Amino acid sequence: MIFYLKPPPVLIDLRNFNECCFSRFKFFLEFSDIRDYERSIEAIIPGTKMDQVGHFILRCFCSYNPVVKDFILKQEKDLFLYRLQQQTINEMRRSCETVIKDIHSLRKYKIFNSLYNRYEKPYFGMMILLALKLICRNLLKDDICTHFKNKCEKNCKQYAINVPFQVCLSLVKIRHVVIEKGIALIPCSKWDMLLMELFHHHYEFGLSMISSSIQNDINLDIRWSATFSKLYNTYELLKRSQPIPQQQLTARNIEYEKDYFPPCMSHLLTVLRTHHRLSHTWRYNFSLFLKDIGLNVEESINFWKNEYSKTCTPGTSCTHSWQANHKKYSYSIRHMYGLEGSRIKKKSKDCYIFQKMQLGMREEGGCPFVHFDDHNLLRTFSNQVIKDKNMVSQILSARMETEPLKACTLYLHTIIQASKNKKDGIIIKYESPVQYYFNLKSYLDKSHEW
Repeated sequence: MIFYLKPPPVLIDLRNFNECCFSRFKFFLEFSDIRDYERSIEAIIPGTKMDQVGHFILRCFCSYNPVVKDFILKQEKDLFLYRLQQQTINEMRRSCETVIKDIHSLRKYKIFNSLYNRYEKPYFGMMILLALKLICRNLLKDDICTHFKNKCEKNCKQYAINVPFQVCLSLVKIRHVVIEKGIALIPCSKWDMLLMELFHHHYEFGLSMISSSIQNDINLDIRWSATFSKLYNTYELLKRSQPIPQQQLTARNIEYEKDYFPPCMSHLLTVLRTHHRLSHTWRYNFSLFLKDIGLNVEESINFWKNEYSKTCTPGTSCTHSWQANHKKYSYSIRHMYGLEGSRIKKKSKDCYIFQKMQLGMREEGGCPFVHFDDHNLLRTFSNQVIKDKNMVSQILSARMETEPLKACTLYLHTIIQASKNKKDGIIIKYESPVQYYFNLKSYLDKSHEW
């Protein structure tokens, strides 16, 4: 658990400077799955000077060229999470001691006050540091650290800390915390997510510090600019070498992509094709799903125009038509793509939120493994799954044990195994319909290549 709160106090020659940043950057480019971490090089070994120098150089690179910021930040966060999961109890306690020591050093020099410039919220920088210090102090306790590493389960609430809700907005967004008077109660099962968010905030702060203090030095020093130009050329070369998707998702080929849809979204498409309407909530959720799997705004408008221009069947929950309400629908679609209103791109919900929804009598959606009876659930299954009576029985058993995600995962595994015609060990994890889609599409496309 390394937060890189302070730059390493080392002198480094130009050759080692380049080796640090290129080794780390090439690792991020070549290994999209951070679990290949064991095969890496010295620049990724946690806590080494090479690791620290490489991190701060790439942070400067993000400030110099914002095009690569999202990519590098994602890889740094994945690396942070991997290290957090792999640490032993003693390693974690040593990391917490280092973090607390570095925080005291930052507060001594009042560096965190500069966070105001980035977030434009008084005391937000102090909130981040104090929240980080609080969780580290808890993890320094033997019983809490042992529980967090070895015994803490998915929804465990044995230990909890109170932090300002502003520092854990990602948890607030998905309703994984309880808030009272502006204070969020974070159970121990969510501490890893809190640490990830604090790492993200601190990284953003580091970029703002660079842009406000040493950006001019970077621009004027030819050694920095030459190194960063080479890094960007390497990044662009990799992007050009990646295969272009064979087929872009369009309004016309959505029906062909239905085989990759999870049962919840496949059911919504079936209802839409049958009745040519969806209720507002599920039209919105299905639109976000299509957006996040690759349907662009123009194709999305064409898709909904095609369906809502048709006459709806009697008894549908929505009776509006495209002809009478095309401005409203077009604005709504463009709004979720971030092209109207607040211009914030909306994101589709994860499985947990769908599972917890309380549905009305005429609502079409929800999680089939939670809200449907056995008869209607089986109607959402593909023929490949229906043929495997043993797996159908296992799926229904998992559903009865109130484990909808497990049941859905068994369903996905059955489709993959049937298509590959073999029962090899497949381990897939996902938390949203979008992740389900891309996982299944990836596996089936690979099997077709063989």
